[in-house]
Amino acid sequence: WVERFGYKRTFLWFFATRKFIMMGVLFTPLVLAHYGPSAAFYFVAGLMLLFGLWRAIGETAYYPWTQEVIPMATRGRCDAILLITANGVAALSMGVASYVIGHGTGLSRFMWLMGGAVVVGLIAVVVAFPIPGGAPVTGRAAADSHVRGVGEALADRNFVWYLAAQGLVIVVGSFVLGFVPLFAKQYIGLAPERVILLDIAALVGSVVSLLAWGWAADRRGSK
Repeated sequence: WVERFGYKRTFLWFFATRKFIMMGVLFTPLVLAHYGPSAAFYFVAGLMLLFGLWRAIGETAYYPWTQEVIPMATRGRCDAILLITANGVAALSMGVASYVIGHGTGLSRFMWLMGGAVVVGLIAVVVAFPIPGGAPVTGRAAADSHVRGVGEALADRNFVWYLAAQGLVIVVGSFVLGFVPLFAKQYIGLAPERVILLDIAALVGSVVSLLAWGWAADRRGSK
């Protein structure tokens, strides 16, 4: 379906509209005041569910689109530079968030941060417009059955091994690291603004080594 609609159009549309989903978070204090903490939890959880769905669809379009734009011979270094830039900006954002949370009071400090993120996200979509490629796929590929296409992908043994490996990476990495902030706050006793700084340490570690790994991926092989 993403192929039929077009990679670029899908990415831009879903990454733009998901910002308006995130804007719903700004109404959380209103929901909290009128309906209580339980309703506020389900309200935010629903927004996160929609945000995750929109992100999944957008990223499904993003990766094949980038393969059109970035030559295979330099993809490792391009990805390394991309991740260095993204992680550097993320570290800067974490620093700003840590300062705002440490010096602000109440829910308003979070509202300012999320509101600013929505504005920057919309600017990012506008900046992505001039990137070429990502046209809709026409002909046989676009006419194939969606269900049959999924079945063909899952019948690829290499792809199934790849999914298994990615699953292990997620469990060992992201899933475990997701509990670090809770551990740092609950048992170590760090203030929320200092817990955020732990993420900066992880981002800096990746920035320091990424360029070397990007070069190695191009010269020595991605696997």
